[in-house]
Amino acid sequence: MILLLSTLSFAHHDSVVTRVGASPGATAASLAVPLPRAELGLSSSLDRFTRVLWEGDLRAQKLAQGAMLGTLTPSVGLRIKSQTAFVVALPVGQVFYGDGSQDRGLGDLNLAVAQSLGPKKGPWSVDLQAGVSAPTGLYRQESSYSVTTVLTSDAGEAMVFTSDSRISLGMGTFALSASGAARLEAGRNTLIVSAGLSQPIGWTSDQIWWGQDFSVGAGGLHAVGKQRRLMLGGTLQGAAHTQNRIVADEEESSAEILRSGARQELSVNGVATVQVHKRLGCGLALQVPVIQHADSIQLVRGTGVSTQCGVGLSASK
Repeated sequence: MILLLSTLSFAHHDSVVTRVGASPGATAASLAVPLPRAELGLSSSLDRFTRVLWEGDLRAQKLAQGAMLGTLTPSVGLRIKSQTAFVVALPVGQVFYGDGSQDRGLGDLNLAVAQSLGPKKGPWSVDLQAGVSAPTGLYRQESSYSVTTVLTSDAGEAMVFTSDSRISLGMGTFALSASGAARLEAGRNTLIVSAGLSQPIGWTSDQIWWGQDFSVGAGGLHAVGKQRRLMLGGTLQGAAHTQNRIVADEEESSAEILRSGARQELSVNGVATVQVHKRLGCGLALQVPVIQHADSIQLVRGTGVSTQCGVGLSASK
């Protein structure tokens, strides 16, 4: 999981931390390779973070120096005859900052088990997946850059709010995940729905317990051409992140737990999948957020693009 982090500091309060996620990954076309088979995958994503939300309202001025995050994730898996798959994935990434500096390194190792339900060549299917990620990725605590806002209260008191943003290739803690997707074909058209959940299960080294991430999506694809190898379509994707818990002052005997960082987002996705060969399928997704809301100052994502390709190698005789 690739994470973008930002901090909100009050003039007379302790700091709170928010986290903004990258765009969801593309889905590759299905493979026409007999089971059991080995599956090799390679996915990529590229996201730009150039805007600031202030309690739900986009700032009129976009950031002159935003940030860009790119990842490349190889994976290897085995899918057996029961349509159960076991997958290991380890991303690598690079962060480009507006001042010209860069960070690069590993992301969090992910282990997953997936199960497909339904006929192997039928008009419908349901795919379920559960996974766990380990904090192998680079977890950056230092600030990348700051955005400062000065507000005046009704009593005339000036308050300075500083958003210190940082990008990290790792979450800094373990996390559990679960997701599901359903597909229904009707002629050249395919209806798809999906849902996902990510649950962190530990404190980071700087005493943050991240909130949950939820996502739901629905849309459709239309097959193009006589062989129907290319499918084009789109989806609506909703996402929400619950409040994070932050230890306000570790040195105090009864440390206060701050809660902040909730957000919601609705985006439109353009989707394409292509079956290049019976052993090779690829996918492309372009995501454009249309509604974004946050409970504090947060650096948010603009457009995001992701790709995925999968190769199947049959293990049957």
